[in-house]
Amino acid sequence: MRFSWGYNFLGKPNHIIKLENNYFEKISDTDKVWKIFDEVRKSTEKNIELNFSECTSISNTGLTILAALGPLCNQNNKEISLDVGNNSEWIDSLIDNSILEKENTKKKKTIPFRLINDENTINGVLRDLRFIEDIKNLSVPFFSEIYSKLYELCANACEHGKNNIGAVCNGSCNKQYFTFTVFDFGIGIVKKVNTYFDNKLSSREALEWAFKYSNSTLQDLSLPRGAGFTLIFDFIQKYKGQLIIYTNNMYYSFKNGKAYFKELDFFVPGTLITITISIT
Repeated sequence: MRFSWGYNFLGKPNHIIKLENNYFEKISDTDKVWKIFDEVRKSTEKNIELNFSECTSISNTGLTILAALGPLCNQNNKEISLDVGNNSEWIDSLIDNSILEKENTKKKKTIPFRLINDENTINGVLRDLRFIEDIKNLSVPFFSEIYSKLYELCANACEHGKNNIGAVCNGSCNKQYFTFTVFDFGIGIVKKVNTYFDNKLSSREALEWAFKYSNSTLQDLSLPRGAGFTLIFDFIQKYKGQLIIYTNNMYYSFKNGKAYFKELDFFVPGTLITITISIT
């Protein structure tokens, strides 16, 4: 199966990017998706096909990265198409996330891929959350916490990703875990902090500074600033989850109270945040 979610037509591709069999869960596998993203973003070709026909599956983070190519290519008058062969798992995942349009009669397990840029589009994400089968049956306080954190993540992405595109997001749920990813096309955490400090910090130091309570590059002191990441860390620890961030040339992971930093050999234009929490 081959379909397009780019500019305006589905003609013969003049540039094909093919991946061999992989299950995109490990950091190294998600890095491969980022490298595809980077290749498409830099390409001068106008009709590009991603051939995943020999791949088995993809993570929520990887799917968001791929889906984000749609509005990005649309802005640059490129067509992007995806060939997934006859892989039913891939096709079901794309249908569940509204990337591939087809009637879906199964129980709802996802927040479909959405482009967000204002209060109305964020409210659309929160409406989708209410209908996820394993979420709507949670206790009211637990649901309210998830609802609040998703709103904060989406609002921050729209704030930091101010541009012609906005931000993109999607979520997925099973009986044990809920995962949500949001990706903005802004300047990125590392670049923004280093602009504030005249490039005096290393990439890791810039991230560490951004994570500290009360630190913010925003200068409106009439508003509370810098608490966002602290509240997310508390949320992740409370529900035995994981936080993953890709921004500029850095990868960051926080799980079981431990932080991991890694410098990337590719560039992320903006910031992608994935949270995973236990719902059992």
